[in-house]
Amino acid sequence: MRWMGLSLLPLVVTLSGCTQSSSDEGVPTIPSLLCETQSKIRMDMLSLVNKARAEGRSCGGVAYTPVAALTWNSALENAAMRHVDDLAYWGIGLTHTGTDGSSVGERVSDEGYVWAAVGENLQGGATSSTEAVAALLASPAHCANIMSPTFTQMGGACAGNSVSAVGTYWAQVFAAPTPP
Repeated sequence: MRWMGLSLLPLVVTLSGCTQSSSDEGVPTIPSLLCETQSKIRMDMLSLVNKARAEGRSCGGVAYTPVAALTWNSALENAAMRHVDDLAYWGIGLTHTGTDGSSVGERVSDEGYVWAAVGENLQGGATSSTEAVAALLASPAHCANIMSPTFTQMGGACAGNSVSAVGTYWAQVFAAPTPP
């Protein structure tokens, strides 16, 4: 009698973000193999953005003089993470609207941040904060957000999906709080 074996290989997909926090549904997120650690993103992204702001630059032919450095804000980081986790989970293209219909302003407000101005940059496919920020600075509209003197704080995040066409999803969220 001949025995025939059947081998079933599971499909493993990296879908979640770069932190080990819990989502709203209580499901822990697992660090993405496609992204840097969130602490490295926090350090590198802020440094690179502030370096660009300190130097001034031309964004699509519009000259921007040097502007004040931004500070990192955890509420803005959480809003960025919520959005890239959402995009990566569903494996969709880059869009400023969440799958729940949320805008960047709504995501920031949901984090308890009371803002006077808010903006968002998205980038897809970069392998590091350095690569993501360089790509954003090469885009006139994204560069203008980075160089805007209106914004005083930022947060950022990355999430990955190894089977989506985008691969890595990067978000920068910029804001200025409403004065007291």
